Amino acid sequence: MPAEDRRIDGTAVTEDLACPADRTTARSRACNRARARFFDNRGDQTTAPGGSYPSSASPFGVLDLAGNVWEWTNSLHWPYPYSADDGREWDHPEASGQRVIRGGSWNNGPSFLRTTARSGNYPGIGDDTVGFRCVRGR
Repeated sequence: MPAEDRRIDGTAVTEDLACPADRTTARSRACNRARARFFDNRGDQTTAPGGSYPSSASPFGVLDLAGNVWEWTNSLHWPYPYSADDGREWDHPEASGQRVIRGGSWNNGPSFLRTTARSGNYPGIGDDTVGFRCVRGR
């Protein structure tokens, strides 16, 4: 696939669109030991291969939205309320600061295993609890 058709999944908003609107259902699905890698069920393991929990697919067929690794978004980690026009979605070298990560990881408890779980991290920091999702352009 051409390089211009590849990118890291975009915004904090698009992450939520991949999750069911019923947040209670999404959270309870993620906390099921058979549906996500998290602190309570990892044993001495860390990450799991992508797609290891197919029963946790969103209604759109998206896998691994909760647990395993926090997922980077392109959004700057700014306080709510959210506005796409306030500069937090700028993909420009001058847009520095922490970026939003979502979904919890293998090292978190069940309360973080949801797409609405939001934190921030600096892009230059490497960590085995944070990953990314590639998407293909249209």
